Amino acid sequence: MSILVHIDIPAENLEKANDFYLKLFGRKVEKVMGHVEGPDEDIGNISGSKDISSYIGVYSIEEYIEKIESLGGKALTSKMVVQGWGYLAICMDNANNIFNLWEKSLIPDSQPEWLSSSP
Repeated sequence: MSILVHIDIPAENLEKANDFYLKLFGRKVEKVMGHVEGPDEDIGNISGSKDISSYIGVYSIEEYIEKIESLGGKALTSKMVVQGWGYLAICMDNANNIFNLWEKSLIPDSQPEWLSSSP
C-alpha cells in the first residue's frame, strides 16, 4: 500500500502560502531544514523547482521501481539516502509525469514528527 506523504509547494511569499494551506487543509506547512532562502523561496522545496512535487510513501523503493518499469515508466534516479529522514527515488510514469517515491527510515526518532503522523 502507498500513501502521499509529502508535497513540495513553490511559493514566493512563504507567509501567504502557509496561510492559504493552513486555511485550506487545516494543517501547518513546514519549511525543510537546510533550505536556502532567496528571491525564489519555496515551502519545503530544496531544488528550487517551480513545479509542485509529490512524494508517495512505499515500503520498498526497489520493489516499486520494478513495477514502474514493468508498466512502461522509468526510474530517473536510483534509491538515494536523505540523511536522517529516509530514502528517495525520482520516477517518471508512462505519460512523462515526474513523481517521487519515499521510503521512511526504519531508525526510530530519525524523522520529523509530522512525517510519521497521519492527517
